[in-house]
Amino acid sequence: MVLLLFFMIRKGAHMYSDRQTELSVFLEQLRQLAEEKTEERVIIHAVTKEDGEKIFEIIIGENPLFVPVVCVKASGTGYGKSGLDDILQGLWTVYGRYKKLDRKGFPFDKMKANVYLRLVPYERYNGFLDNLVYYPFLDLAVVPVLVLEVSTEDRCFSLAVNIQKGMCDASEEELLQTASENTKKDCMVKGVEFSAEESGYEILAMSNGHHSAILDTGRLRDLAKEIYSSFLYIVPVSIYEVLVIPEDNVFDLSELQEFSRNRIELLEFEGAVLSENVYRYSLESGDVDFI
Repeated sequence: MVLLLFFMIRKGAHMYSDRQTELSVFLEQLRQLAEEKTEERVIIHAVTKEDGEKIFEIIIGENPLFVPVVCVKASGTGYGKSGLDDILQGLWTVYGRYKKLDRKGFPFDKMKANVYLRLVPYERYNGFLDNLVYYPFLDLAVVPVLVLEVSTEDRCFSLAVNIQKGMCDASEEELLQTASENTKKDCMVKGVEFSAEESGYEILAMSNGHHSAILDTGRLRDLAKEIYSSFLYIVPVSIYEVLVIPEDNVFDLSELQEFSRNRIELLEFEGAVLSENVYRYSLESGDVDFI
């Protein structure tokens, strides 16, 4: 009986290994085809949701700050040609919109020079926090500055997990409930407050009815002081990215709003839009207000 169980476990391990190899080969084929088509560097992540559904996140271009991020759902469980075709079809649609935006004459390079912080955990580009994916609610969570003060990478990883999952007095269920209550409101609203000694600042919960985000105002305060700006503009473009820009940037409010609309055109499903508004953070009051 023990021997039979051993062989069953061993067989299961082989099946899992074969499946992972199959996925790796599939992702490499997908990456090569995408790079041939776009003539740009392509990064692909396969993310499995709690219900087993697999999402392929495709990032096009060298600079992760201003490139399209395409999330494509796999229609089936196989990694054959039909799966490749399904994913590539979604990719080409969004990439086509991206190239059209380039021809609109919007000053993307000037905008890039004036963006100081992207509030989305894209440390995954250098391998840091690769596996920190628990809930959509935490996708836009800002890891406080104290993480940067930790000396070793291992300690930094464990501390970041602790901050995003356990530094609040509120439980994860309470955080999710806060976001749910805010779902019908098209504005930043007060959520819960950090009371652990790592941070004494308020966090804000924001939701579009499908996904939610939390924002630590202490990080905004640190950034405003660092760049000597009394106010910061917050442009929550999508569930993938939130841009924070100093008040004395070269753009006026209408240009920021136009930029936000242009970015939203890249999104392939309605639930990806976090907000079409622009917000402003005041260093003096600590408030985040809708403009």
